[in-house]
Amino acid sequence: MSNRELLSEKGNVKVFICEDDCAQNPWSPNSQDLPFEYHLEANRSICMRSENFPFKPNHPDYWYEPIFAYIHSGITIGLTPFSCRWDSGTLGYVAVKRPSKGGEFKNRKAFRKSLASYVKTLDDYLQGYCYGYEVETDGNLTDSCWGFIGKHSESGLLDAIREYL
Repeated sequence: MSNRELLSEKGNVKVFICEDDCAQNPWSPNSQDLPFEYHLEANRSICMRSENFPFKPNHPDYWYEPIFAYIHSGITIGLTPFSCRWDSGTLGYVAVKRPSKGGEFKNRKAFRKSLASYVKTLDDYLQGYCYGYEVETDGNLTDSCWGFIGKHSESGLLDAIREYL
């Protein structure tokens, strides 16, 4: 996709999907909605850490899950290891409080299921799947919204512009 692509044109109204070069990292320390702590680091490629990550290995109050990365002309991450022994490995860990210590997940399976969607969103962000839209009426910008991460059908972007389609 180029920087801006015409999605729809009805009369004098044009709707464009645009790449969002300034999208906010969904795992930024300012994100208040993350239900876990994290520490991800790979040389110069990425360094992300939440303020309260428990650095004591295997802290008894937390469950830990590894995050894996494949870094070669870009970066992709996941919850399972990648097969390349040279360009992939463990990027870091995510930690969540156990339910007996005040954590919100009832069991580890529920935590992993939730974590998968957070990792998918961060992976889409790291790969540059960040978009916004602009609406022009008679050549003038009349509406726009930014910060959609992932496929248009899954990020909410198409729902946000439905009235213009």
